Amino acid sequence: GSGEKPYFVMEHIPGGRELDVYLDERDAGIEDRLKIFVRVCAAIEHGHQRQVIHRDLKPANILVDEQGMPKVIDYGVARVSEVEIDAKNMHTEAGRLVGTVQYMAPEQVDMAMQDIDGRCDVYALGVLLYQLLLDRLPHDLEGQPIFEAMRAIREDVPLTPRRLNALIKPDLETIMLTCLEKERSRRYATAGELGRDIVRYLKHEPISARRPSLGYRAKLFTRRHRTVVLAGAAVF
Repeated sequence: GSGEKPYFVMEHIPGGRELDVYLDERDAGIEDRLKIFVRVCAAIEHGHQRQVIHRDLKPANILVDEQGMPKVIDYGVARVSEVEIDAKNMHTEAGRLVGTVQYMAPEQVDMAMQDIDGRCDVYALGVLLYQLLLDRLPHDLEGQPIFEAMRAIREDVPLTPRRLNALIKPDLETIMLTCLEKERSRRYATAGELGRDIVRYLKHEPISARRPSLGYRAKLFTRRHRTVVLAGAAVF
């Protein structure tokens, strides 16, 4: 009742630049981008070990200071409002749909799922890595209605990285696609596991992720194109 306001004093980040802007300004190569990305994974893992799930990872929420150290910011996603989708950044907060749509995991856009865990941040890290290495997002959702954007995230498979950039090696592509698996049980269990696999890749050591089998890819194709597959089978 004294009129005073409670507040947090948080770390000031002098010269802070958004992660993608920082890397582009320095014309960073793949290896340099991976090295700084490993630090981001470590920061997210630090939060996960304390049961803190970010839920809104994106370049704007990762600032790089003057010493080149990335800082993850904006852990404030908590309250929601009416359905709203911005054509510029497609940020929505509706019911349990919380975060920035382009970086949201399939389980985050599934309104029936409530047990969201740290693997949604692993998916967002995969989107971020895809963007940093390929200069595009896994799904082009610009201008899409919210329900079509949600469907694309749940069902559509992104273009394989090596089709977009021939410099992406097979193991690195496997790491990227493991993060972006629709079924969270097939992703890295933690951000730390993802970071350690990238370190293995940089050291030219065997990675822990493995490519999905032909049978698994066929199952996903059938799920996405059920009507076409059933019609084709009937004709056959």
